[in-house]
Amino acid sequence: VTQINFSVAKSSDVKIVVYDILGNSVATPVNGSMKQGEYRVDFDGSSFATGTYFYSLIVNGEKVSTKKMLMIK
Repeated sequence: VTQINFSVAKSSDVKIVVYDILGNSVATPVNGSMKQGEYRVDFDGSSFATGTYFYSLIVNGEKVSTKKMLMIK
């Protein structure tokens, strides 16, 4: 389990999508309307293989940031 921390500047539709190294979407731990503030999401990657993954924060349909995540078992 890892924590994904992010902030929302104003009330928005927020989505976090996790991708494998090939760019395939493998999970969507956040998908909904959120108010302004700081958030922490626990992401359980125990069902995924060891390797490199990426997650993107998408606010109101626009990609805000993408970060790398390593799964090590």
